[in-house]
Amino acid sequence: MEPWGNWYHCVGNTYGTWLPGDPRGWRSREHRYHCDGDYKHPPPPGAYDGMHEQARRRMKRDAIWLDPEAMRIACDAFVEKLTEKKIEVSAVAITSCGYHVVGRFEDRKPRLWIGLAKKNSAFALVEAGLARRGGVWAARGLCKPIADEGHWRNATQYVLDHLEQGAAVWSLMGQ
Repeated sequence: MEPWGNWYHCVGNTYGTWLPGDPRGWRSREHRYHCDGDYKHPPPPGAYDGMHEQARRRMKRDAIWLDPEAMRIACDAFVEKLTEKKIEVSAVAITSCGYHVVGRFEDRKPRLWIGLAKKNSAFALVEAGLARRGGVWAARGLCKPIADEGHWRNATQYVLDHLEQGAAVWSLMGQ
């Protein structure tokens, strides 16, 4: 699908907070393994417990959960890096376990720019003494193209709605 105006909704998690077999539902990379359910309609309890436990055992360090101060620093660092790179951003939300960004990526390479924002925010968190070196964010993430203006408005509002859940939020409108 061609992105409307080169806008994308990008999402990702902190390290270790959404693993294969997660009781909230999950997706394997490129849907190579089918999971019955998703976060809106979770799989039956216990269906993937073995897989989830195996994924946790493979982790090299503890999962990363951000406190409110860390969320604010990460949010500011995301916005700082994206605007420095001339990426137009309509909304950013950093939760205790992930990020949401709605941005216009003229070169259609949102993963590249989100990667730099993740790196910048991780560095800022280490500098503030709120994270250890070694990675704050999980690898990859998802960047979905925005289909039209209505989709852009809905995605932007969805990101801003994370404020009600305690996320650090930034918007083009100054929220």
